[in-house]
Amino acid sequence: MHDTAEGRANRAAKLFGAACIAALSLASNGCATYGHVEPRVPRSVDLRGVHIALESARGGICPREVVRVKVVDQEGAELPEAYLSLTSDEGTFDRFDYFTPDPDLAKTADRPFVIDAVVHADRTELRTTASFRPDYTCITYAGLPPRAGRTGADGALGSAGSKGVDAADSDPPGRAGAGGSGAPGGRGQTGGDGAPGPRIVAYVTYVATPFYERLVAVRVTGDVEDYELFPEGAPVVIRAAGGDGGSGGHGGHGGWGGRGGAGRRRRSHASTGAGGDGGAGGDGGRGGDGGDVTVVLDERYPDLEGRVIADVRGGAGGDQGGGAIAGRSPITSVNAYRGRGRAYTPPNDEWPGLAAHGKDGDPGARGRDGAASIARGDVSSAFAPRGPVATR
Repeated sequence: MHDTAEGRANRAAKLFGAACIAALSLASNGCATYGHVEPRVPRSVDLRGVHIALESARGGICPREVVRVKVVDQEGAELPEAYLSLTSDEGTFDRFDYFTPDPDLAKTADRPFVIDAVVHADRTELRTTASFRPDYTCITYAGLPPRAGRTGADGALGSAGSKGVDAADSDPPGRAGAGGSGAPGGRGQTGGDGAPGPRIVAYVTYVATPFYERLVAVRVTGDVEDYELFPEGAPVVIRAAGGDGGSGGHGGHGGWGGRGGAGRRRRSHASTGAGGDGGAGGDGGRGGDGGDVTVVLDERYPDLEGRVIADVRGGAGGDQGGGAIAGRSPITSVNAYRGRGRAYTPPNDEWPGLAAHGKDGDPGARGRDGAASIARGDVSSAFAPRGPVATR
């Protein structure tokens, strides 16, 4: 019997089926059992002194920043993430061991971030825990960051003109057809307008936590609800700026003209089609107007006034989209073009059948600046619900 490729494939399928049946008698999850085995650290790896560390230069975990967590041995070498299981009640981990802290600052103001690690070692599991105090140096503002307008879509490319009919294929035969004109490129889309800034009230005071004797606390209400803690000495920025306008889309290139049909002996061609005009660029979007901010400072602390900055700038207008290049006619015979030699290539502006280039769009207008005011008063009621954070 000849050993054909089909016969070999059939025998391989039967052997695989038999292996699956045998495996099913040993494991309830069938032939895919190997995919569920937990990778384990080999015996050759020294697990003494294993501890949890942060891939960060900060002294702790900032609630507004994602940080990678790793498990290292006593020499500082990192254990592969495949051998680890990381958990925390103060945030979540992704599959690559990046930790996203709980965004509610009040939940971790009076307690550390506790991270538990399980190292799947050979014949055992090693468990370790580490605590990291909250760090607020990554917090740079309270309120709402500017929301920019969307970028306009580019215009569609103009389609090329159709090729002319050859003389041999024409009806009646003997006359070659001219090439079709290229289609004009589409106009770029106008950029979206930037969003206006919010209308908010920001209450500012000093607070104390078990980890810090003094922090600046900001409670924001109005169109945006926010609560932030700043290190003492850091600038406190209240953001309510308008968003920048989106850039206009670029115009689409004009389509090339179609090639003329070939003559009877293919030594000549009918006229080529003209190129299509380039599409115009889209206008830039308008910048959003700045918002309205009222800052209420705790009347007990006169030094707070020089610490707070209200950002109510209007957004910048979006950039204009660029006009597109026009289409042109193909050169049927470079050698015959104006009697020049075969190496001659015409400049862009002298190319036959060149259409009009698209015009650039107009830039967007800048948004109007908003308004900001500062007052002093009793702010204790604004911070009353914050639980463990105490005003000083």
